[in-house]
Amino acid sequence: MNLKKVFLFLLAVLMQACVPDGDVKSNIDRVIAQKEISYIKFINKSGKFILKRSKKIKASEAFNFEDHPNWAVDKDRITNLLNSLELLSVKNSFTVKTEKLAEFGLADPQATIKLGLASGADLTILLGSYSEYARKYYAMLTSKEEIFLVPEEAYVSLTRPALYYRSKKLFPLAATTVCLVKVEGPDSSFSLEYGQKSKSWILKQGLAERPASSRAVAKLLEELKNIEFSGDQPNYSGQFLNTFTIEDCQGEKRSLRFSSLKNNVFDLEGSKIVALADNNWPVFINRPELPTIHHKVEDFLPQRLVEVNLDQVQKVTYTQHDPLDIRIIEFSTNGWLINGHKADRAFVDQSIQSLIDVKTEQIFSSDKDLANIIDKDPFLDIELKTASPAGRLIVSIWMRKDKEAYLIKTDRMAQFLKIDKADIKKIFPALEVLLPSENNFGAS
Repeated sequence: MNLKKVFLFLLAVLMQACVPDGDVKSNIDRVIAQKEISYIKFINKSGKFILKRSKKIKASEAFNFEDHPNWAVDKDRITNLLNSLELLSVKNSFTVKTEKLAEFGLADPQATIKLGLASGADLTILLGSYSEYARKYYAMLTSKEEIFLVPEEAYVSLTRPALYYRSKKLFPLAATTVCLVKVEGPDSSFSLEYGQKSKSWILKQGLAERPASSRAVAKLLEELKNIEFSGDQPNYSGQFLNTFTIEDCQGEKRSLRFSSLKNNVFDLEGSKIVALADNNWPVFINRPELPTIHHKVEDFLPQRLVEVNLDQVQKVTYTQHDPLDIRIIEFSTNGWLINGHKADRAFVDQSIQSLIDVKTEQIFSSDKDLANIIDKDPFLDIELKTASPAGRLIVSIWMRKDKEAYLIKTDRMAQFLKIDKADIKKIFPALEVLLPSENNFGAS
């Protein structure tokens, strides 16, 4: 029996030697051109899955998992797969009787690959055993019952599990397209929602709504974006630490549940974290340093009234209503300008920084009606245009009727904060303090 295999192999080598390099026949006998493929169905020892091409795009990124629409594909690995398929050739093929297929591992194949064509037809390829003589694998086109040889690289690509072709990024969504993050844990649940009109994040817990820290949300999204997984499938217990669901602005969702391993293998300081992604597929996450699993409501409450850095501020407009005083402070290559006049940079920086430094810990609450404490309209509005995720926001300041202190809030807040008179003087100092003494403010 082995002599027959040797004979067939030598015959194949002889046939190949008779065909000149670059002969047109090598293209004619190519099994498939990758541009013709509409889908690839895999049936192998690790299971079944289908990669289907979008009708609109003809590229590696156009393929998606038909059974797992939420999975993103690994573009490089899809490209390698398509290249491997295109290299398959039957120019040195041979045929054998059906009862002899077992000798080549084709009676019970290692894998079955079904290729759907753009024309509507399909091809089925069976992958068999390894040939020690050719150092390749036997394969067969079922439509023609032709046996041919497949390079090891192509064989490996065609027998991979589904997870191999999935992107390693569990959350491939760009942070700028995310509109909703849900966090569900054993102790509490809350959501973070992005307002398209307000351009800000809102923290919702039950019926309560509060402004969320844009910095904290951006940090969480960055953590989730950096998570990669390996294809391990561990045993896991039913104890979940946190479940994260991310939804983009078009409604596409990704979910991830952090769990613990059996036999006390897992702990918060351990070497690996296990998670269940999408359809309860367990995977290891090799980034235990990520604090994602510890997040609580408090982590997303803003610590400061204005979440920007001084170097992100582009323009500040102060509008005092009584008496009317409008100051437009803009940053140029020459420094700060107030209503078009050069300002003292150090004092302007200090004024804006004083506003940025207002903390959110002094929340104002009172049993009295707010109308009995402050006037209907604020005495000062401060509009900031920034190059930060906060974008544009307005800070308003009210004077208390007892003149003991002031109340301050942004246009994204429902609550008022208390602020002292001394802080107001730093935020809104006299105009002569901001302008150098030699600057004639009245000059054109």
